[in-house]
Amino acid sequence: MKNLELEGFGLVEMSHDEMREKNGGWVWFPVALAVGLILSAINNFGDIADGFQDGVNGRDPRYHHN
Repeated sequence: MKNLELEGFGLVEMSHDEMREKNGGWVWFPVALAVGLILSAINNFGDIADGFQDGVNGRDPRYHHN
């Protein structure tokens, strides 16, 4: 079986920095952060709604964390 010589076609191996730039680098971080915040809001929706109602009605918070 023959190995394909890519250099003959003008192709060279990419450096690590080129691969990171091409693949998006830190794009995953804001996406992961947004997904985490959305999941947290879904899991704590009842507390968020209660706190919002307390704020709208001018009441003291129902839950005091000391």
